Amino acid sequence: MFDWMSNGVEVSLDGDAPVHATAVPAVNPSPATPDQDQKTPSFLPNQEMSSRAGEKPPFVEMTLEPDPEPGVKLAVHGKSALLAQPFHLPPDPYELLEISGEKKKVAAVVPVTLAIVGKNRPIPLRFDWAIPVYSETMLKSGESVLAWFAVDALAGTPVVLPRGDYVAYLLMEGHVFGPVPFHAP
Repeated sequence: MFDWMSNGVEVSLDGDAPVHATAVPAVNPSPATPDQDQKTPSFLPNQEMSSRAGEKPPFVEMTLEPDPEPGVKLAVHGKSALLAQPFHLPPDPYELLEISGEKKKVAAVVPVTLAIVGKNRPIPLRFDWAIPVYSETMLKSGESVLAWFAVDALAGTPVVLPRGDYVAYLLMEGHVFGPVPFHAP
């Protein structure tokens, strides 16, 4: 039997401390540009993801495609929907140049974590990203937003994904989405 009452705490804050807004994270990784010889990262809608119109946020849809050459590349395609929070919204929208050559207005930035767990591997791999949400209009807190991503999880890291069976999870705003199983050749 648990003694739940002894696990409680009361907190009282006195004074008029100033309210500080949490800074919006910088987009990470930055999108690939047309002059680069690569297709990712990109945060444009992609054909890899099906339509889930009408589904209420939060949700994540994700696919993982390891490169046939062992450990070199892990393409992650996905889309996520959530309700925008004040800390997602930059004070002033700004633009990013996308792979398409278009400048896109960033109306929100959503932090996500990709966690990869290997069968019989004691330590999971972790990749932290900050995904932009493009919109021509200003977003408001509580509004449903849709973010797309196509990222090579291993690009720019010393991580080599050994041959084996894995599952991936996407962590976003206190929710865990997955598992998404995949095999690295």
